[in-house]
Amino acid sequence: MKEEFIVEEGIVLQSLGKYSEIILENATNCHECSARLICKSRGDTTKIITAHDPFGARPGDKVKIAIGGSTILKSAFLLYGLPVLIFIISITAAYSLEFMYPSNEFMSFVIAILITGIYYTLFSFASKKFFRFSNPKIISIFRTDLNN
Repeated sequence: MKEEFIVEEGIVLQSLGKYSEIILENATNCHECSARLICKSRGDTTKIITAHDPFGARPGDKVKIAIGGSTILKSAFLLYGLPVLIFIISITAAYSLEFMYPSNEFMSFVIAILITGIYYTLFSFASKKFFRFSNPKIISIFRTDLNN
């Protein structure tokens, strides 16, 4: 089975060794795209993304990048799916503890919100160190100066 990719064009902002920061301009369909979880917003129509750079792109080069569908699915699950499951399980567990708070739906809701908030806090700290998704990859490069 072949994996799907989202392909975008952008301009290299800066080179970071094996990685490059790329500006995706005119990103008008970003509000519909699941990959927006990977991009950093820089205004309404400009996004910055860090991509693996096997070509040694230089600032100003125009590049095409590809993002794997599995990467988007994993990040969407960790940011949306898992928190919903945590919320449902925690609200059910909190409500079933009637001996602590007899039939208090509001307290169950507050406990579920707090547990989900703790998940998001831990995820934001841990995602930078432990959850390394496969970064988007530069698949082609168009040099801005033809002399070098």
